[in-house]
Amino acid sequence: KACPRNCDTDIAYMVCPSSGERIIRKVCTNCCAAQKGCKLFRSNGSIKCTGT
Repeated sequence: KACPRNCDTDIAYMVCPSSGERIIRKVCTNCCAAQKGCKLFRSNGSIKCTGT
């Protein structure tokens, strides 16, 4: 799928199965471009989306 490569400034951190569920900060991604299974979170801790 074609995704824009822009950074979503609403995303504070993400957690991915490939990272062993560790928190990854300072990410430059968006809901479309995130790896499958990665959960993207806002700074208040609420989940924004999951990569597909």
